[in-house]
Amino acid sequence: MSRPLSRRAFLATGAALGVVATTSCGSEDEAPSGSTDTGDAAFPRTVTHKYGQTDIPGTPQRLVTVGLNDHDFVLALGIVPTAVTDWYGDYPHAVWPWAEEALGDGTPEVMPRNEDQLNFELIASLRPDLILGQYTGMSEADYGTLSDIAPTVAQSADFPDYGMPWDATMLAVGDALGRRPEAEQIVADTERLFADARAAHPEFEGRTAVVAEKFDTYVVRGATDPRT
Repeated sequence: MSRPLSRRAFLATGAALGVVATTSCGSEDEAPSGSTDTGDAAFPRTVTHKYGQTDIPGTPQRLVTVGLNDHDFVLALGIVPTAVTDWYGDYPHAVWPWAEEALGDGTPEVMPRNEDQLNFELIASLRPDLILGQYTGMSEADYGTLSDIAPTVAQSADFPDYGMPWDATMLAVGDALGRRPEAEQIVADTERLFADARAAHPEFEGRTAVVAEKFDTYVVRGATDPRT
């Protein structure tokens, strides 16, 4: 029997599909629309990533996500970032339907996407105390510039850029935000959903698939893309 889809597992599944979105704008003078609220016990902490280690001294109050779908994972943990990065789509605050409930009344600033170019001036103007960049092509030079603005957690060295699996991303975000147990639970809940789907559809075993999207032309996603 299939288990009901909990909100947290649904958010993690949406993040696993890797589809993110779009536009809106807030004021840099506004208070952060969400904080981690993990308590002092989780901090200070040190996390490891592609470009070394980052020390996070205390509970982040102004979290900025520069990865294209990073806010899905943050919202799945019950946290609303101060600012997120636009990808595509046409949804308020760059949040797609599966994460709207978690966003609630949150109004994160939406930073427009310019291919792989980060707008350092805009990011600095947001006064972040933590920057997350998981689903990115962040270079070492980019990381250095971001680190001059605030502690920055880059993508993992274990996977290609834009190729971190959804579960690895979920755990990395949980580590950075001091919510590893919650992240592990979301991963376990989501894996149960996949297991239920496999059990309900044994005919899927051994099948292959292609993930494609239509923009001005068709784009076929690579095998390492988490959407695939």
